[in-house]
Amino acid sequence: MLAWSNGFDPVYSNERTIDIEALTAREISLMKRNRTWHTTDADFVISARLFDSAGDPLSPETVLLPDKLYEVDFNMFGNVSVEDFKKMDSVTYSLTIKATGISPFTWISLNKPFVGWFSDNAFTMTKPSYAISLKLKKPLELTREDFSVCNLKNCGIL
Repeated sequence: MLAWSNGFDPVYSNERTIDIEALTAREISLMKRNRTWHTTDADFVISARLFDSAGDPLSPETVLLPDKLYEVDFNMFGNVSVEDFKKMDSVTYSLTIKATGISPFTWISLNKPFVGWFSDNAFTMTKPSYAISLKLKKPLELTREDFSVCNLKNCGIL
């Protein structure tokens, strides 16, 4: 569990071993919030990962944002930027996105018309950096300046 005011350092962490049969679901209870904390659900971001018995990931990270995101001070969101840019071949580019804090609804824009796809686009930054790639259908010469990284703080509703 992350808190907007605590950067990328979890304020609570819990690891559980559970058996889930195929094609079933199971509810997992979270810790009860201590009333002396003077917090609300909007103060936290919950991140979860599911692993098999060998410790290999079964799914990507799942992030639960507050239901009442409007209660969060958007100034608490991290600033996002392109940290590293590399042309892998004529149709593949690699980008490393960096954030100064938790950044919900982060997405990448390209200022040139293109046909292709990003390996991920529209995600929550729960770590200081995140690597993605762009795969194009046809070669296109791009530079770092052709990419912009957005979130609700810098390209969103503010």
